[in-house]
Amino acid sequence: MTDQEITKQEMTQNLDAPWAIGKENYSIFTMHLSNKVKNIFEAGSGYSTINLAADFPNCQITSLEESLEYTNKNRNLLTKSEVKNANIYYCPISVQLLNGVWARTYKVPDELKRTEIDALLIDGPTERRYPGAREAVLYFLFPQCKVGAIIALDDFHRQTAKLAVKRWQTRHKDELKQVFSSNTLVIFEKVASKGKSGIYPHLILVTLPKQLKNLLRKFLSLMK
Repeated sequence: MTDQEITKQEMTQNLDAPWAIGKENYSIFTMHLSNKVKNIFEAGSGYSTINLAADFPNCQITSLEESLEYTNKNRNLLTKSEVKNANIYYCPISVQLLNGVWARTYKVPDELKRTEIDALLIDGPTERRYPGAREAVLYFLFPQCKVGAIIALDDFHRQTAKLAVKRWQTRHKDELKQVFSSNTLVIFEKVASKGKSGIYPHLILVTLPKQLKNLLRKFLSLMK
């Protein structure tokens, strides 16, 4: 091992770094996963990405990252850790159409939209910058989650997270079963797939300011 490589002990310790999921929540999440999982998706990237890749060497880890800066930083961490089964995708936040309604979340590359998901860890994007975007992650990726998939949301102590969970449980009432809850983490299992389409009017409201700004910019550019 060179000085540039990261040890497993360092990776685990760094789970308690600021903005990380924390060792306790990480352990609880992974305890709910079968060793037969093949695809874990992660909203947000960091030391959890490296730990998941190391702890599930036969599984593909796919992380969606909103920040180009952290995409590059965390890709560098992957290189140093020498894990080979993880990819971090730069997925800027954008307003997208979902079941006839505009919602704001990660712009997922087309190549990932056919992947069946065994587990989904939602720890991004930054809620203060993108209200409603974490909630929308589930709506966009839920069709790809297999029946039996484990879905976890970090930072459950936040009011926005509690509201998101309440709406998930309403929208996917007979498809989600809560299997764990603490002050900071909630975990569900997808128990059915009913293929419902849904309308999320509250998500329109949080995207309107950005949409209006974009329209104004386009209008002003035409006036030049």
